[in-house]
Amino acid sequence: MNAPRILIVISCCASTLFGQGVNPLSITRVSPTQFQLAWHANTLRPYQIENSIDLQSWTALTGYIEGTNAQQGVLVTNNADKMFFRLKTGAIRTGFDSESLEADDDNSSELEPIGFPINVFPTPGNPGPWSDCYVNNNGNITIGTYTTSYDPLPLQSAAQAIPDLVALIAPFWADVDTRRAGDPTTANGSKVVTYGQGFVDGRPAFGVNWKNVGYYSLQVNKLNSFQMVLIDRSDIGTSGEVDAEFNYNQILWESGDCSYGFDGYGGNAGRVGITNGIDRTIEVQYSGETLKQLDFIPQGFPGAGTKNYASGLIYRKRNSAVPGRLVFQFRSGNLLGALQVNAGSDQPLGSTIATATLSGSASDPSG
Repeated sequence: MNAPRILIVISCCASTLFGQGVNPLSITRVSPTQFQLAWHANTLRPYQIENSIDLQSWTALTGYIEGTNAQQGVLVTNNADKMFFRLKTGAIRTGFDSESLEADDDNSSELEPIGFPINVFPTPGNPGPWSDCYVNNNGNITIGTYTTSYDPLPLQSAAQAIPDLVALIAPFWADVDTRRAGDPTTANGSKVVTYGQGFVDGRPAFGVNWKNVGYYSLQVNKLNSFQMVLIDRSDIGTSGEVDAEFNYNQILWESGDCSYGFDGYGGNAGRVGITNGIDRTIEVQYSGETLKQLDFIPQGFPGAGTKNYASGLIYRKRNSAVPGRLVFQFRSGNLLGALQVNAGSDQPLGSTIATATLSGSASDPSG
């Protein structure tokens, strides 16, 4: 006689979304080999069913399913004697956690190997490609040098103050503070920054996780979860081609105390984008705007509790079908969609030239 088959459901593998709750996964036997998995899918949130036979190695059973504030179901056929299922919520990819930064405030990693060459912002004097980067605690990575800067200002002008910078890639540049994560008695769920090499759809990748990170100074009453992944795109024919992917599961704070924020809000809000600090920059819409990038309007502000469906980072897409995922493409070293603007040469005091003619171009105007 065949042994009975056991199928076990794990309710949710992502952290609880404040203001949205956990989405429990239910299972109903339809036939001896078929099971109906169901859950309530919140509006504009991505979901994915994963399965495992040992709770160690997980495999995506579905693609990303976008929520419509309704019950969602998936019919699964399974012949294994034992199987575990879990519901993944949000755009953050699993993995990229073999290394970590210490629990700290403004620290950076040593020079870290990406695992494949990337061609970003080449210049005649510094052509690249590059195979290493620095992981910075404050929501960004840099090529060429590290930065401990915590105050998010307009990306291009702020990056100009970083000597020897080649590129700054910032999924959410703000004053991240993970010091509480080093003390379990006060951590309140906060974690340190993790990073490492891996794969995305079979292609080599390097990722950094800011999962459940607090803000300055030592605050863990609100936690953000976001991720940056560099994906090798030599599959399109040229070594050095790369996609930079920003993934967001939860954005509940936008600024630290030294960025003129109060209780995580206001002041100089987090910045999102990529720049070389010279003449090529993409800074996404609503970057640096207070309250706009959060999941919802917090208490104490007009419209409290309202979801930021139009501007919240967890709901938005760029070159992607997955809510909460923004994808930026480097091709032949150029960042597609980045503007190159020339304001003319600097003029000395007392110059008779009172105006300058702007000239410029976009490597991909549709971007």
